[in-house]
Amino acid sequence: MRYLFLFMSFLFFLPTVSSQSKHELGIRATSFRDFGAIYKKQLKDENRYFRLRNTVANVNYGSISESTSVSVGFAMGFEKRKFFNASDALILGPELGVSLRFGSNSSVSHFYRLGYLIGMVHQFKSNFSLGFEFIPSVNFSGPFDNLNFDASLNFSTVGITLMYAFETKGKE
Repeated sequence: MRYLFLFMSFLFFLPTVSSQSKHELGIRATSFRDFGAIYKKQLKDENRYFRLRNTVANVNYGSISESTSVSVGFAMGFEKRKFFNASDALILGPELGVSLRFGSNSSVSHFYRLGYLIGMVHQFKSNFSLGFEFIPSVNFSGPFDNLNFDASLNFSTVGITLMYAFETKGKE
């Protein structure tokens, strides 16, 4: 709960765009069974975005081992877009993530991640865009009394995003 409060507090202090603010909302898939939501808000620089996404939201039930676990996680970061032409851009930026796994034996594992977003996005003439992302990361995991360190270039973090862009009126 403490982590959710920190994420929400950070959102409150985001810089706002004076007359209109562009937002993007969509889904991100890292395989055919792992889907998540992603939200982006344009910052004052029109090519910079704040991003917030859920990284893990699953329930595992093992009938053989009689073990069950529930995981939930979030990541937030920034992305900068460097356009090659009017519709294609390279996206780069840092991302911080935190996840919790609750096991059936009352265990709680913590996962912390510092990653760097590398990807491409294609904006269609409509409000939709399609992107491909890779997030190499440095990870810390385990219960607090036994943290493990891992630097990974795991290709399971390659994601496909489908986004819908919309604008809201801001403060004048």
